[in-house]
Amino acid sequence: MPGLRRQGVTATLQGNPDPAVLLNGPEVTTRETEALLRSMPARCDLVNLGQVLMPEPPIESVQAMLDAVHSESAELTSAAASEPGATS
Repeated sequence: MPGLRRQGVTATLQGNPDPAVLLNGPEVTTRETEALLRSMPARCDLVNLGQVLMPEPPIESVQAMLDAVHSESAELTSAAASEPGATS
């Protein structure tokens, strides 16, 4: 997907991590969420779970996903704003 950004694609994209990743604990959840976000153009507007939030995942995994999304999206937004031709 990084090639989309180079081609000037500005469509809104949605990232859907597999909800089962939450079952692997917060460290794996963070790593997988960051990998998903890095695979998408910086202007991705929406990240949600692929299906539904299952009752089994530890709440720490859910918090890890939210923290990763907030952290990575702030970094990606900042990077996108500094790209040549970026508009505010």
